[in-house]
Amino acid sequence: MTTGITINDLEVQTALARLSQQLKNNSPVLDAIGADLLKRVQLNFKSSQSPDGAAWKALKSRKGKPLLDTTRLRNSITYQVDGDSVAIGTNVIYAAVHQFGHTFDRAARSQHAYFNQRKDGSINRRFVAKHKSNFAQRVTIGAHSVTIPARPFLPTTALPPVWQESILNIISKHLSQSI
Repeated sequence: MTTGITINDLEVQTALARLSQQLKNNSPVLDAIGADLLKRVQLNFKSSQSPDGAAWKALKSRKGKPLLDTTRLRNSITYQVDGDSVAIGTNVIYAAVHQFGHTFDRAARSQHAYFNQRKDGSINRRFVAKHKSNFAQRVTIGAHSVTIPARPFLPTTALPPVWQESILNIISKHLSQSI
């Protein structure tokens, strides 16, 4: 006489099949990771800080928050899922200057500056467009440098630990949903 034990492992087989299918199609988890990275970059703009939490250098010559005048740079940040990877970035040409900082060397030059002369003969100190002015003055600007400090908005080496933890949680969530 033979004795056997039958185990109904349909649930295990189903879970393994779902896990296998999930591992073949990475795009949902990669899309969730991309969305999370994008959200974190947007929060960095809102709080004016780098991915590692360091505050961006304040503006010198005007009020407001750095990199938020037009929101063009912030709104240009996107992510893309490509195969087994997620890329996040921007196509804005001046983004690298803000991410890494840069010093521009300006040559000396002469040009006309346009102002408005008031009825009492005094000159308004604000520049105006040529077609709106009634007074022009030739000015010479000496050679000088303009430095834009680095205000990193994207991670450049390793992801910050908080970002890594969030990505691991997303992966764990997707794996547990597939079981």
